[in-house]
Amino acid sequence: MKDLDRMDSQWVEMVASKPAHVLFRGGAERLVLLVTIAVMAVTFMAITALAPMPAAGSHNGRAEISTPAVSRAFFPHVPHQPTPTPTPTPTPLIELVGQIGGFIRAVEAQGGYAYVGVGPRLLILNVSNPSHPVLVGQSPVLPTFVKSVSVVGDFAYVTKGYGGLHIIDVSDPANPTLRGAYDTPGPACGISVVGSLAYVADGDSLQIIDVSNPANPVLRGSYDTPGYAYGVSVMGSLAYVADGYSSGLQIIDVNDPANPTWRGAYDTPGPAYDVSVVGGLAYVADG
Repeated sequence: MKDLDRMDSQWVEMVASKPAHVLFRGGAERLVLLVTIAVMAVTFMAITALAPMPAAGSHNGRAEISTPAVSRAFFPHVPHQPTPTPTPTPTPLIELVGQIGGFIRAVEAQGGYAYVGVGPRLLILNVSNPSHPVLVGQSPVLPTFVKSVSVVGDFAYVTKGYGGLHIIDVSDPANPTLRGAYDTPGPACGISVVGSLAYVADGDSLQIIDVSNPANPVLRGSYDTPGYAYGVSVMGSLAYVADGYSSGLQIIDVNDPANPTWRGAYDTPGPAYDVSVVGGLAYVADG
């Protein structure tokens, strides 16, 4: 092996000084060595041909290789293709097809029926058998939730918060229908109907609305209460208003609906939410 290694070294030294045909003498081992050296030389030449010439501003004798030159050699220019604009997905139309259930905040009983505000509807129940109430009819879906209801004759007067006052014909309990509406300036809460006038506790005020024509209710007068009007009860020429926090019970003279005036107040210990007047007594739900 040592003799073979020494002979290999001698052959390597002869590569630079002897003609190529001399290198073939010596057997197959030398031929392999020659082929290896030739492949390395060709590879080096290929890399050198691809590398750019040193730039004029090279630093410390090192060439600054320009990457785009190599990129152009291997990757031909491909024209820019504009990104296609995605087709917008059409927004599906949302349509109310039904409703059931909801908060129960209002109820009025008259004759053998109970009129119950359930979510955004007014439901009419036959309660002639109290142990087995039966649903008779229901109104269409109304704006917002039912806050309170008062039934007088063939009409149910329903307050709907910021949805105002709605008047529903209940002469046919199986088919209650909307007859008219009035958009009060505030959130319509409590209501009391006397004759052809509806008194609505409307947040910052008491609204007095003429409902003699249910299809076209009109404002007759209003009174700005000091608190927040939640509930109202009318007895004779006086309207008793449950006026929320710090204002308690407010008593308003409505003898002239176009010009209601303040008559008195009682500061309840809590927030007055609702009121009912019977005889000479006012019963206040007070927080």
